[in-house]
Amino acid sequence: MGRSKLFRRIEKITKQEWKPLLNYLKGSVGEGNDPYKLFEYIYNFRKNLEDSRLQLEEVNLAVFPHLSKKSFQNVMSVLSSHIESFWVWWDLFHDEKRLALQHFRSLNRRGLYDETGKLYKKLKSKLSNPGDLDLWNAFYLYKISHERHFSYSPLKSDKTLARDNYKTMITSIREFVTDIMEYYEAEVYNLQSLYNEDWSEELEMIQNSKFAHEETILYKSLIAQKDLVESRYQVNPDFLFTCLREGGLDISQELKLTYYVRLRRYLILRTRMGDVEAREKLLELIWWSVDSGLIIFSGRLDEIRFIGDLNILCSLKEIEKSRKYYHHFSKFLVSKDIEDITKFGLMLIEFSCEDYDKVIQIYSTHHFIMGGRRLQAMGLFLRASYELYGSDAEYFDMFIRNYKDFIRRNKDRYSETQLTSRKNFIMAFKHLVDHQIDEVHQLLLGAVDVMHRSWLNEKVKVEFNR
Repeated sequence: MGRSKLFRRIEKITKQEWKPLLNYLKGSVGEGNDPYKLFEYIYNFRKNLEDSRLQLEEVNLAVFPHLSKKSFQNVMSVLSSHIESFWVWWDLFHDEKRLALQHFRSLNRRGLYDETGKLYKKLKSKLSNPGDLDLWNAFYLYKISHERHFSYSPLKSDKTLARDNYKTMITSIREFVTDIMEYYEAEVYNLQSLYNEDWSEELEMIQNSKFAHEETILYKSLIAQKDLVESRYQVNPDFLFTCLREGGLDISQELKLTYYVRLRRYLILRTRMGDVEAREKLLELIWWSVDSGLIIFSGRLDEIRFIGDLNILCSLKEIEKSRKYYHHFSKFLVSKDIEDITKFGLMLIEFSCEDYDKVIQIYSTHHFIMGGRRLQAMGLFLRASYELYGSDAEYFDMFIRNYKDFIRRNKDRYSETQLTSRKNFIMAFKHLVDHQIDEVHQLLLGAVDVMHRSWLNEKVKVEFNR
């Protein structure tokens, strides 16, 4: 079925969703209807979506030999819409708070005010729990208070109840806006650093949007996160560690992931500075993030996170942990370019084992399709080749030109910082193979962004000590 709209959605169906989706279609569409028949056929190949029997023409002939190509494509389009509708239902059903909010709204809009009055008290108690760290709690509380007030609910006939509800509505929206602005402010500092640009206009907008705020645990954790990013990861984030790892707090997946990413970066920087305690915490945090299911969404592990964690383990020379991580978690990768990801992961492990022949062999026998992964593999190949062959300018000339050409052709894919770091790496590498060690040293001293800086510094030290 190629790269059709339907197949792009079929590829995104998780292992946990296949059977419920089949049942959903059976109930909402009916077994006798064409969209159900089409999905039932595809369902039989769910474990191998590359099967040739899923080619567009093959499916058309196998399931609907009486339909023209255009009519068959209409059936595919209808099935795509049903899959999207299922996802809306599925995600809502698995989000307890949003489901409760919708439950409240549905009852309130149908005038079942006795039931919504009881439900309001229950939801307000849950959403006001200081141990429940979720950016959206205050917003949900605002929503149900708003729904309750601006309806035909009899609560307005009771002045005390009406005033309490209105006060909750105002304080909760103010609280939400201030919390979300603290959250956004941390990300603005992150982007300001990433793009090396002045974002003072955005920061001023955020400051002008805040209200006075009670110091809840959520608010204090958001301030701690902002302070960490604003300081460029120089302040101690113990409070964030406490929130993330200690029991007693129910933290939303969104905040867990954000705090994890911030703490992970902090620990990487501390580890590079030789902090042994940070090194151990980093290893512990990586394993915790996967074992706890934090970074596995619907049975899938994001490829960037997979390679990032593997790269950290390899750079720390944790060979056995790297292999264990690779073999245990690569099965959670779901991507059309999975072979690119796994081959590059193997290159990282072999490079950390100093088996440079294997790195070169993997690179030479696999054609990397993904642009970003291909450039990373080229960089690893160049470093492995240098470790084996040393400063052979003639040998490296063609590979260096290929690297530069690739950057030039794909410059729109990268941010200015990413582009600069890769250009600086290949410039430094060219100096290295040309025995221009002083030039490499000066570039490393003067440039902020250089890909593979640690490796280049190591080579410079070796050359200076000869």
